[in-house]
Amino acid sequence: MQKFDTFLVCLDLSDKDRQVLSHASVLVQSLQCSKLVFFHSLYQDSEKSDAGRSSDEALSCLSNRVADWFKGRASLQTEYYICDGPPMDEILGYVAFSDVDLLLCGKSTSKQNHALLPYKIARRAPCSVLLLPYECQLNLDRVLVAADHSEPSREALLVASQIMARSDDSKIILVEAIDMPYGSQMSIGASRFVDLRENATEQVQKFAQDSGVDESKVNVVIASNLKASTAILDVARKRNASMIVMGSKGKGAVVATMLGSTVENVARGAKYPLLIVKPVKDS
Repeated sequence: MQKFDTFLVCLDLSDKDRQVLSHASVLVQSLQCSKLVFFHSLYQDSEKSDAGRSSDEALSCLSNRVADWFKGRASLQTEYYICDGPPMDEILGYVAFSDVDLLLCGKSTSKQNHALLPYKIARRAPCSVLLLPYECQLNLDRVLVAADHSEPSREALLVASQIMARSDDSKIILVEAIDMPYGSQMSIGASRFVDLRENATEQVQKFAQDSGVDESKVNVVIASNLKASTAILDVARKRNASMIVMGSKGKGAVVATMLGSTVENVARGAKYPLLIVKPVKDS
C-alpha cells in the first residue's frame, strides 16, 4: 500500500481555500500524513484582483489560515513555499525534486482557460493528485472506486479503503463498466444478460476480496451500455458519491505516461473530489 507522508496543498488565498483545507485536515489523519507543504504563487495576471501582495503578506495570510485548521497537531510538520513564477511550472518543478506524495488542488467547474490549470497539473504531476471542486462539501462516507482488475485499480481501492477505515458507516462503491453493445439484452436474451452481470459482479467481489478490503464496506455496481467514464460519473451521481478514486498508470508528461483517457474524461466531468492514484515516484 502506498504511503502518503507528504502533502503539497495549493492555496490561492481566497475564500475557496476552505474546501481544500477541510479535505486536507481529514486526509492528514486517514492517510497518516506527517508533513504538509502549503504552496502559493504570487504570479499575477490581468484577472487577478490581489496584485501587489508581498511574499511576507502572503506568508502571514497562509500561516494564519493554516493555523485555524491544524491546531493541536504538534507532530505534524508544516512548511510554506511561496514563489512568483507561473503556478504550473512552480508546482511541477517542486514536486519533481521533492518527496511529495499527494498534491491537493482546488478546481473550478468553469470552462474558462484558467480553470484548465488543475487538469494540466494532474496530467503531468509525477505524484498522486486530489482535484477538489470549489463547490464540493466535506463528506467521505461514500467513495466510488473504478475497478478494471488492473494493478492501478487495486491500488486505488486500497487507498480508498485507507481513507474510510476510521468510519464505521462508510461505504466503497466499486464500479466496473462492462463492454456490452447497446441492445445486448435483446440480442442474447434476458437470462443470459443477467448471468453475465452476475458473473461480472462475482469477479469484482473477488477482486475486492483478493485486495484485502473489508467486504462489508463494499457495494459492487456493474454498469453496461456506457463507456467507462460516462458510467463512473453516472453511478457517482445516482449514488451521491462524496469522492471518486481512480488509479492511473501515468507518472509524467510524455505520451507513454499520460493519464488514461477514462481518468481524464472523469476529471473533466466530475463535480466530486477526484483522487488520482499514481504509481510511487522513482527516487
